[in-house]
Amino acid sequence: QEFRSMTAAYKPEDLTNYICVQVGDFLVRYVSKFPDPTARVEELAQAEAYYNAVIERQTDLVGDAELGLANALSFSKDSAKQAKAAELYTKVSANPDPAVSGPALVGLTKLHLRTGDSASAIQTTTKYLRNKQNQRDRMDMMLMQGEAYVAANDTKNALLAYMNLFNQHKGKVLYSARACQAIMEIFWKRNNPAKGDRLQKGFQNSDRWTAWNTGQLYVDLIRRSGVEGKLTPEERDEFNKVVSAVHNYGTDPAVMKEDKANKEFKRNLQSSKKK
Repeated sequence: QEFRSMTAAYKPEDLTNYICVQVGDFLVRYVSKFPDPTARVEELAQAEAYYNAVIERQTDLVGDAELGLANALSFSKDSAKQAKAAELYTKVSANPDPAVSGPALVGLTKLHLRTGDSASAIQTTTKYLRNKQNQRDRMDMMLMQGEAYVAANDTKNALLAYMNLFNQHKGKVLYSARACQAIMEIFWKRNNPAKGDRLQKGFQNSDRWTAWNTGQLYVDLIRRSGVEGKLTPEERDEFNKVVSAVHNYGTDPAVMKEDKANKEFKRNLQSSKKK
């Protein structure tokens, strides 16, 4: 409320570049919390004015202002403003400093996903993830890469993207739970049947059993490790979505029949080794 009062009392030309960028950033963060940020036209216009004041002066913090302006413009429904946002993000992402270019690639990826440009989102996430110095938003970008591949109907690479995140960061439940949900959904939707003979090499379980089992193993791991009791409310919400999916998938008769066959095969195999 104090910031909003200040925007009415102080014009951008009366403030330093630092304060202008800070006020603009606050307004963009404020807008981003709404279910439909594009509807917050007044606040977005105010943010644009503060950023533009810094850019027009061409003294210091111009890059920060350009990134902020791109963030504000990216929420617009106006295609011209979206195009301008993409142009600014691309300009800032060329900066050799990952601390500057990284957030620009993140913003550009979000814009591509919002506008349905999955091919470009795949390119920006790949560029970000290839640079090992980009760490701050790495897990978010891994999630968005998976989302981009799903949107592009590239199931194989979508699974690889989500599995990379899932396998590398199981302890980061906010992210691993989301990746687990995505993996389960992809397998369930693809629904390939079991392939081969359990007695032979190369046997593959069905996608739907794999979906259920992936979630079941994850839930068991989080509970056994003691992590469940330490989850934040947001993490718990995501974890409970996995628990719910495991329960729902586990009610499928075909999945339970396959699981029973897997367990019987394992028991018989163990018994034969003891003889």
